[in-house]
Amino acid sequence: MVPAPETVQTDLPGSITTFGRFLRAGGIGVGAGDIVSAVQAVELVGVERKREFKWALKGTLVKQHTQISFFDWAFEIFWQNPDRLQLAASALERLAAQAPTENVHGDRGLGNKTPSGRPEAPGLPPDAPENFDDDKRDGMAAYSAAESLKRKRFDDYTADELRQALDILQRSDWSLSLRRTRRLRDGRRRYRLSLPKTIRKNVLANRDFVKLAWQERKLKPRRMVVLCDISGSMERYTRVLLHFMHTLKRRIPNLEAFTFGTRLSRITNHLKQNDVQQAVAVIGPQVQDWDGGTRIGATLKEFNFIWARRTLGSGAVVLVISDGWDTGEPELLAIEIARLRRSCRRLIWLNPNLGYETYEPLTRGIRDILPYIDDFLPVHNLQSLLDLQGVLRSLGGRRASA
Repeated sequence: MVPAPETVQTDLPGSITTFGRFLRAGGIGVGAGDIVSAVQAVELVGVERKREFKWALKGTLVKQHTQISFFDWAFEIFWQNPDRLQLAASALERLAAQAPTENVHGDRGLGNKTPSGRPEAPGLPPDAPENFDDDKRDGMAAYSAAESLKRKRFDDYTADELRQALDILQRSDWSLSLRRTRRLRDGRRRYRLSLPKTIRKNVLANRDFVKLAWQERKLKPRRMVVLCDISGSMERYTRVLLHFMHTLKRRIPNLEAFTFGTRLSRITNHLKQNDVQQAVAVIGPQVQDWDGGTRIGATLKEFNFIWARRTLGSGAVVLVISDGWDTGEPELLAIEIARLRRSCRRLIWLNPNLGYETYEPLTRGIRDILPYIDDFLPVHNLQSLLDLQGVLRSLGGRRASA
């Protein structure tokens, strides 16, 4: 049974509070209520996307259009390198003290602008480059921290980092592309002419042209099946992957989830719990093969003969999460993965070992299954999971090459 992660705290509200003081030192009136609103806005949009993070702060902390240019400059300075905060804040305080009172909340109270268009800040360190406010390669401090978290391996996470990664997963958009069915509905796309409706629209027409009525194919959500390896070799990733499956279930209601090691276990109903900790607590006693061996071929055979007809169809997507270490027969694995591929729209295999630069699919089992896999992708860090979003949303296009 997998233990629950520790509850941790993030220092992002404290950083936003300090940024508010930074703005206030420059003449923008930022109050306690504005800070609370900014923290709430950032909690909604997250920090993984710099543009959304910036607009969350700008929309809550900027009150006048004359403050926008200064906010943009201060935003880059503060979040790009918070270590310069004391020097920059001191300079801004001197500028605010020297500026006329009536202009203290606008750009003119901040001194002249440099040729690059930014306000002068004589208190900045002399080694600051002229294009310091335009250099966005390193990103914001919080943004850079999130980027570093995305690229760190799951098995190297601290409890604090694990909690932050799971929060990012829950806030991300996990939606499948829609599929077009054979059923038709009234629409604007010129797929098929609706003759009865066209006649009804024009039976009393007193015009020289005919108004056509069209039908288009209905759209429906795709089904998705997740098969997750919980054997001993996957133990370092099981906690994150269970949270990932819980998040997918909340975003994709018609998702079916299974775990496998030496046997196949359906956990779909357990993932319906609103709280992920409750879901994990329920799953633990129900699954009997934690941290054991792996018989991928045998478990896939069980799925194909018992569950495939119930869960696949309608353009279903199958997601297999495993490192590929199999103690069973390689021939059986090849037969069952081929059968599984014929039953689904797309077969995606996530392997944590792909995160190692030296990894090569040399085992016979992996070599045998590669011809039947549409996407063979890593799952060693948060970024690899977030990259999966684009794959899931692109399923309406042509099938990817194996």
